[in-house]
Amino acid sequence: DGMKQEIAYAKREKKKFALMFLDLDNFKEVNDKFGHDIGDQLLQGVAKRFSKLLRKTDTTCRLGGDEFIILLPRLIQPRKNTVDVVRKIFSSLSEPFLIGENQIYINTSIGIALYPDDGDEEEVLIKSADKAMYLAKKEGPNNYHWAGFKLT
Repeated sequence: DGMKQEIAYAKREKKKFALMFLDLDNFKEVNDKFGHDIGDQLLQGVAKRFSKLLRKTDTTCRLGGDEFIILLPRLIQPRKNTVDVVRKIFSSLSEPFLIGENQIYINTSIGIALYPDDGDEEEVLIKSADKAMYLAKKEGPNNYHWAGFKLT
C-alpha cells in the first residue's frame, strides 16, 4: 500500500507529505442530466487530467462515487507545493470536458491533511482531509481547506 510505505518513509526520514481528499461538486446533477454512462466518462476524464498534472511519485486513487485521494509525497515546501497542485487542479478543471456532443463543466472541493501535523496514521489522515473537504465544500465550488487539527 502506497500510503503505508510513504508514512514509514516520512517517519524514518522526518519528512512531510500531503494527502488531498477531493470531491467533485454537483456531480449528481451531471448524472441526472446526462446519465450514468456520461458521468462515468467524466470521472475517467477527471482522473486522466489529474494524472497529467501530477509528478510520477504522486498517487491518485478514486475512492468511489465522485471522490478521489491524491497523495503528494516527499514535499520540500509542503504547504507551497500542495497549493501549487491545488491551483493546477482548479485550472485543469476549468476547461470543459467534451463527451459525445456534451460540454460538461465540473468543479471540485479539496481537503488537505499534512503528515505528521494532521495525523500519523493512514485512517486519521484520511478522516482529517475528508473533514477539511467538507469545510471547503461549504465555502462553495473550487475551494480548498487545510485540516489544521488532529482527530482523536
